[in-house]
Amino acid sequence: MLVAVGHAFLELLMVVLIALGLTRDLAGPRVQRVIAAGGLLLLYIAFCYLQGAWTGRMALPESGPPDPAARSTRALAGLGVAITLSNPFWYAWWVTVAASYLARAQAVSAAAVAAFYLGHISADFGWDTLLAVATRTGSRWLNNRRYRSLPLLTGGMMGLFGLWFLGLGMGLLGAAG
Repeated sequence: MLVAVGHAFLELLMVVLIALGLTRDLAGPRVQRVIAAGGLLLLYIAFCYLQGAWTGRMALPESGPPDPAARSTRALAGLGVAITLSNPFWYAWWVTVAASYLARAQAVSAAAVAAFYLGHISADFGWDTLLAVATRTGSRWLNNRRYRSLPLLTGGMMGLFGLWFLGLGMGLLGAAG
């Protein structure tokens, strides 16, 4: 969970920067193109997940003896920051899909922005909790065949979200902008 704390800190920073105008242009008429770009990005991520799972490139990592120094609070939160900063999809998410959500939330109120952040982080923590429990208890039931179903499932969901955002961005669903 401490890894998620490091990630959450960066996400709070990004929400504040976007709310202060980092992507002010996204609140204008270009928001539909941004949403469509976010949809294309999600479709690309979905393709990568599905291809990696299907070809077997995604597999359970080998476990070794734990390093006590790597489990310190500072090290784990720092790992969350490092993982987040090294993930190009994180930047793309925040300047496309998330920025358009924040623009809409900002048009409503500061409370809506806070609700967006809290909802997003709650989902992150929920997912991270599920992963932590699965990792801790998973060695009893999680094998490579079962593990492959996780990126297939998440890749499929990202693909559906990507199609939805693409449809919104292209005006096909009538709710963007």
